[in-house]
Amino acid sequence: MSSFGGIIFTDRGRNLQAKAQAGATLVFTRIAVGDGELGSSAIKDLTALKNQILSLNITKLKTLSGGKAVVGTVMSNQGLAAGFYWREVGVFAQDPDLGEILYCYGNSGSVAEYIPAGGGPDIVEKSIDIITIVGNAASVTATIEQSLVYATAQELVDHENDTAAHGLAGKISHSLATAINDFLVASGPGQFVKKTLAEVKAILGLGTAAYTDTSAYAPAGHIADTSAHGATSAATANAIMMRDASGRAKVAAPSASDDIARKDTVDAVQTNLNTHAATTASTSVTGHIKIGTGATDAAAGNHNHSGVYEPVDANIMRRNTVQTMSAILTAQSNTSYTTAQVRNIVLSTADPSGGNNGDIWIKYTA
Repeated sequence: MSSFGGIIFTDRGRNLQAKAQAGATLVFTRIAVGDGELGSSAIKDLTALKNQILSLNITKLKTLSGGKAVVGTVMSNQGLAAGFYWREVGVFAQDPDLGEILYCYGNSGSVAEYIPAGGGPDIVEKSIDIITIVGNAASVTATIEQSLVYATAQELVDHENDTAAHGLAGKISHSLATAINDFLVASGPGQFVKKTLAEVKAILGLGTAAYTDTSAYAPAGHIADTSAHGATSAATANAIMMRDASGRAKVAAPSASDDIARKDTVDAVQTNLNTHAATTASTSVTGHIKIGTGATDAAAGNHNHSGVYEPVDANIMRRNTVQTMSAILTAQSNTSYTTAQVRNIVLSTADPSGGNNGDIWIKYTA
């Protein structure tokens, strides 16, 4: 890894530090790395890296004692087109008068580490922490890129030992190994006995209240609770639905096509069906046509038929009524010449022409 031998203020960084002491907010914006040679340049005069390769989002900001702070980022060669020697690093901050400035800078010179291009066999991902001076600034901030934040080993240890982590105050605030020791007492090599109920309650922070299998915090009591989690048999919004003493539950009137249908909805449909089934059709009412009653003899060709009124204009024609057709009736074309049926008859003074099978052409003299 590159050895920078210390990170040094630039003149602009020192001026911004003075503004921060006077009450200005010290805002770190990013960290940049490059491969530039410092040469004869003085770090205090720099306003940018000599040759910047990557601009990195800040992933960590932690104030320390002694007027210092840790500013961190993560550097990866993923997407890096060409390898480079990681020779320089700089921390940038926002000056209220000048905009973004190079706050502090470091250069490793000849001991720079080579970072290979991405896409090859070598995958590089480095967590970079830079300790810089912030003095007695009242406010030190940075925009943290959360997607790149990694917890350090020490941070994980601190989290494990935090008794208030995840809101565990008053409940089990021990590691698994500690919990096992809390609930079991060694009675011999490889042998354990359970702690008393009072001891377990003390560990769980349940106090001295009487504990039975039907208590609110007991599994059996929770299962038997008729109002657990606010459950109700009434049609209540945003509540768990449960059956009442008769095994019933209510829901609000359906609106969407996939809502639960209620009994009153189904009853209304059945009422409409019953009314429709009992309605007899007439000239002014849509309903059912009643089929005539009497014997049916399929062999004799006798069938019951529905009765209709005396036909008028385009109404249905009755079998026992003489009517004049208002349009031409054309017989079917077929070759069943010996079968009695309706035929198409043409009367003409001309010779027969055209027509269909079964047609009759009568030629007469005018």
